[in-house]
Amino acid sequence: MSDKKVLPGVHEDGDIDWPLAFPLKRPIKAFDDEYSALTIQEPNGTHAVKYSLFTRGLSDDTVAPLIADLTSIPEASILKMAASDLMKITAILARFFVQAVD
Repeated sequence: MSDKKVLPGVHEDGDIDWPLAFPLKRPIKAFDDEYSALTIQEPNGTHAVKYSLFTRGLSDDTVAPLIADLTSIPEASILKMAASDLMKITAILARFFVQAVD
């Protein structure tokens, strides 16, 4: 495994450190607490089926609910993240799902 990381928790060779500790650019509030980082669990088959990842892949209407499910943070809080954080987490998840079928 390479030591160089291209995204938080993602190594140059594509390996992802699960659970993924993802530092947020700007803290978000959830459950009357403030979070400066999210712990993202590795997606499993239930997530792939629940969010139609086999047929639709990641889409605008599934990304936030999936991240909410993987972090146990409410979707409303996920949607208040910095757009750059949302995009980076989406890129990490997309990399994971593409790598899973290689």
